[in-house]
Amino acid sequence: MAFSPAAPSSACFPLSLLSLVGKRHFLLMSTHGFSITTASRQDNNDAWAVGVTRRSADYKQSNWDYDSLIHSLRAGYAATDPEANDIKRIEEEINGMLCNGEMRVTERLEFIDVVQRLGLQRYFDIEIKNALQMIHNNEDYFQLEDADLYTTALMFRLLRQHGFQVQTDVFKQFMDGRDTFTAESLLSLYEASFYGLAGEDVMEKARDFAGEHLKAYLTEKGGRCSNGTITTMKVEHALEMPIHWRPNRLEARWFMEVYEKEQEMNTALLDFARLDFNMVQSVYRNELSDLARWWVELGLNKMNISRDRLMELYLWCSSVVYEPQHGACRQPITKMASMITLIDDVYDIYGTLDELQLLTNMVERWDAHEIDQLPDAMRVSFMALYETTNRICDWASRDKGIDVRCYVQKAWADQCRAYLQEATWYHEGIKPTVQQYLECSTTTVGVKIMLLLIYFLTTDDITQEALDWISQDPSVIPCTALICRLNNDLGTSTYELARGDNVKAVECYMNEAAVTEEVARRHIEHMVNHAWKAMNEEVLVSKSRIPGSEYFVEVCMNYARASQSFDKYGDGHDVEKNHDIDGQVKLVLVEPIPKCSK
Repeated sequence: MAFSPAAPSSACFPLSLLSLVGKRHFLLMSTHGFSITTASRQDNNDAWAVGVTRRSADYKQSNWDYDSLIHSLRAGYAATDPEANDIKRIEEEINGMLCNGEMRVTERLEFIDVVQRLGLQRYFDIEIKNALQMIHNNEDYFQLEDADLYTTALMFRLLRQHGFQVQTDVFKQFMDGRDTFTAESLLSLYEASFYGLAGEDVMEKARDFAGEHLKAYLTEKGGRCSNGTITTMKVEHALEMPIHWRPNRLEARWFMEVYEKEQEMNTALLDFARLDFNMVQSVYRNELSDLARWWVELGLNKMNISRDRLMELYLWCSSVVYEPQHGACRQPITKMASMITLIDDVYDIYGTLDELQLLTNMVERWDAHEIDQLPDAMRVSFMALYETTNRICDWASRDKGIDVRCYVQKAWADQCRAYLQEATWYHEGIKPTVQQYLECSTTTVGVKIMLLLIYFLTTDDITQEALDWISQDPSVIPCTALICRLNNDLGTSTYELARGDNVKAVECYMNEAAVTEEVARRHIEHMVNHAWKAMNEEVLVSKSRIPGSEYFVEVCMNYARASQSFDKYGDGHDVEKNHDIDGQVKLVLVEPIPKCSK
C-alpha cells in the first residue's frame, strides 16, 4: 500500500494565517497537499528582519534532476513472465536445501550465510531460524566433527545474529597459540567478533588478533587488489567494514558480484537474488518518483536555507526499512527525515536566538499563532514541518487505531529544545563537555522521531504492553542514536567547524582532554565500538522479552548500519558532491543488475 496524504486535520492552519507567509513564500493547502514557492535559492534576504546578519552554509542544489527523475524512475525493471514463474520454483528448491537433514553443519551454515548476504533472508526467515534452532539444541553443537575455527566463528555469528544465547568460551580451544589459521578462518573470526557484548574481552582480543593477521595477509598478497582472489576481496571488504555494520541492499549488490566468481556458485540462487534485487529496486523507484513530485510541489528544492538531499534521505530510509512491502512506512519517514534536515538547518545556520526561542515555543505548543513574528523562510519551514507531520500522524492514527500524534509531537518538542540548547552554546561561545554534548546531540540527530514513526507504521496489533514499552524510550533507541551521532560527527566535524557550525563530539573531547584531533577521533571511534556492543546486548534482550519487538529492534540495527555506511566518507546527505553516496544511490535505486555472466 502506497502512502497517501490524509485530508487536512482539524489542527491545520486557519485560512487567516495563509496571508502571513509573505510575497516571496506562500502556502497553498487542499485535500491533495500544499506547495511552497520561493523566488530562488540564492535570495535569502528577509525584508522582515532588516539589519540581521545571517550565516550561510552556501548549500548547493541537488546533483539530481527531479523533473527527469519523476518520469524516468517509473520506467524501472519489470520481470518477464518466465522469470516471475521461476521465482516460486527456486524458492522451493532453496527451502529444500535449508531443510535437508543430510547436509553437513558447515555446509548448512555457509548456505544460510550466502542466502542472507544475497539479500534473500526475508523469504526464508522461518527455515533459517529452524535450522539454527536445531543446531543450537544440540548440547555439543560447538564440538561437532567439522567445528574448526572457521565453522565455530561462523556458527557463533549466525546464532547471535538470530538472537540465540552463545557463550564466548567456545573460542577457548583456539587460544593456545599453537594452531596456524587460514585466511578464511581468520576472516570468519573477525566477522564474528563484531557480535561481541560489553565485557567479553575474548571477542575484543579476537578482533585485534584476526584483524592484524588479515592485514598481514593483504600485505603478503601485494596490498589492495581489486582483481585479486575471492578471499582477498572478502578480506578487503571486511577490514573496510564488517558484515554486521553493512546495510542489506548495498551488501547484497556487492556480494552478488563476488558470489558469481565462486567456484561452487549456485546459479539458481544467484538468479533468484538478481531478480529479487531488481524487483525491489523497481518498488523503490516508483516510491522515489512519488516523493520527487511531492518535493518539487512543496518547493523545498528551491529553499536556499536548507540542504536539498531527498535522494540521499530516501536511500537512508530504504536501508532502514528495506522490505518491499513497507512502502507505507518508507515514504512517510523519508518525508519526516526531510523535515528533520530542514529544521536542523534553520537552528544550525539560519535563525537568531530570539527567533529560535519563538520557533521552539511554537513547536512545544504545536500551534502557529505567533508565526507572523518569524521571518518568511522560518514561517515556511515551520508550516512544512507542521502540516507534513500532521498528515503522517493522521494517516498512522487511522491505520493503527491509536493516537500517535501525541508521541510524535512530544518527540519534536524534545528535539527542538535540544536544537535550541546547541544554538545557545554556539551563540554564547560555550564549550560543553562530551557528556553534556551527547546528552543533547543524541536527541538532535533525529533518531527518536524516526524510530517512533517506524514503530507505529510497521507494528501490527500494538498492545498496551508494547505501547508502554515504546513510550518509555527503551534502551535500544538511545543506543541507536548514540551510534548515529558519533558516526555523523566523525564524518562531518572538520568541514562543519570550518564553516562555523556547532561543536561536535571530536572537538568536545579535544577541549576537555587537551588532546590532538587524531587522538580525539580514536577515542570517538572507540566509543562507537562500545556503543555497538551495547546495541548487540539490547537487541538480544529485547528480542527475547518484548512481544512483537523483533522487527523493530532489527530496524534499530539497520538505522545504525545506515549511519556506519553513509558517514564513513563524510556525511552522505550533507556534502554537496559526495561521489561515494551518489554511487550508492545509483547502485541501490537507479541501476538494475544485469544477468550474471556464468
